[in-house]
Amino acid sequence: MSTFFTTVIYPKHKYSMIYRYMVQQKRTSPNPKHGRPVNPSTWISGPIEWKRDCHYAYHKHKAQARYRKEDYNITLEEWMDLWTEDNWFRRGRSSDSICLIRTDDELPWSPDNVHLGTRRESLQKTTISRWGKCNGRI
Repeated sequence: MSTFFTTVIYPKHKYSMIYRYMVQQKRTSPNPKHGRPVNPSTWISGPIEWKRDCHYAYHKHKAQARYRKEDYNITLEEWMDLWTEDNWFRRGRSSDSICLIRTDDELPWSPDNVHLGTRRESLQKTTISRWGKCNGRI
């Protein structure tokens, strides 16, 4: 195991600094780009990678709804039923990609109020609700 020296600065007071040298150990891992090796058997969602991505996307989506102060009544199981493997790989940023859309924006996120649709459909719906018309260029 190799060691290296680094300088750590501790402010004593407002106008002076004390420099100390500390010995630190380098982190060694099988892959230098990552800190820890990947172990799918320890994942909460199981060893299937797309289900793991779906699991974390659910938590991100729920957190985003909470940030926007929207009610969110979809469970992880209901989320996984909506996003099948075929639909999951059709997600993306293009206008023909699939996303989760609320049917009525006044109601909370719930399985009865959401459906999978294209991003084009979502943007048209947003444009109509915001501006009252859609110019057809989306």
